[in-house]
Amino acid sequence: QHQIICLANLANLVFVRFAMNHSYHMIIDLIFFTLGMTLLQSATQASASDIMIDGTDAALIRLPELKKWPHRPVFLQCGSDTHATGRSISDPLPIGAPFQFESSLFKGTMLIRLRNVISDDPARNKTYFSGKKRFKQITVQGVFKENVRVSDIFYGDVYDRPLNPAPPPRLGQMIKVVMSRLVPGLIIDLASSKPKVLTLYAGCAHSLSVNLPGQEPNIIDHNPTENTVALFGEEDLLSSDKRMKKLSKPKYASKYQFDMDHVYTFNTYDDVVDIGTYKLHLPILGQYDLTKSLNGQPMSISAITRDGRFLFNFRVWHERLLSSSMERAKKIHPVAYASV
Repeated sequence: QHQIICLANLANLVFVRFAMNHSYHMIIDLIFFTLGMTLLQSATQASASDIMIDGTDAALIRLPELKKWPHRPVFLQCGSDTHATGRSISDPLPIGAPFQFESSLFKGTMLIRLRNVISDDPARNKTYFSGKKRFKQITVQGVFKENVRVSDIFYGDVYDRPLNPAPPPRLGQMIKVVMSRLVPGLIIDLASSKPKVLTLYAGCAHSLSVNLPGQEPNIIDHNPTENTVALFGEEDLLSSDKRMKKLSKPKYASKYQFDMDHVYTFNTYDDVVDIGTYKLHLPILGQYDLTKSLNGQPMSISAITRDGRFLFNFRVWHERLLSSSMERAKKIHPVAYASV
């Protein structure tokens, strides 16, 4: 039953933090708690013969020993089509300090701050979280390699394998319909072999700054300021609240584009998901463990186009994932994982 409740709240995890209005929070909690309980009779486990090798399995074998994790119990790793400048694919990425990365569509700098996790800049990390309920801050700054419509760039979670358990297709479709009405522009698919929950990046970022090269803000600052004059030039989009409300709607967002001439700074934060403990913190419902409901997968930090190209894709492992992930990997490829 605990697993089912975890699944029920997975969608809460990925877009309570995106909600344009705090009044959505209670609605989302109640809907997914109720829908999740209906899955109790339909949960099934995949047999070894049903399992296929995926990107998460490949990422698992690149992990170093736990004693070599600099931010234990967490390990931050590049994912699909994302490379950290000056680092190998197996190297740990900084937490609490900026690092440079590049994909086929975007080149920039990432700063990830996590509560309850060792930071590479402890003083600034402590200052940022002091007096806040937040568990995470993610700031991305960089340039696009081609012009892309604002309505085609999404932020959220994408996974390589089904949830555990995954909702039946009919229930998954019902969830999709309900949530799409609550949050315009939402892409939600919990029932497929590659689940995802995504929302428009320009509509969910808590602050967005658009600047000419050399005039961009310093992302070390705790709260990057809103500055979208260069992108919109419209009075009704100059505050973060108004910009989030309007650009969460695909029809409105399609009027604008991210171009190659400016530097874009996206800042988001989260008061629901504690990566340090790998638990959800939900109003009324309390805390829920994510290790089983994510089917042994690391958490995803991703921005992606409507047609499936990544701006960035990072995996956040927790040491409590390793036992189930390794058990699965040894079933599908016993030779490769025999000595792991």
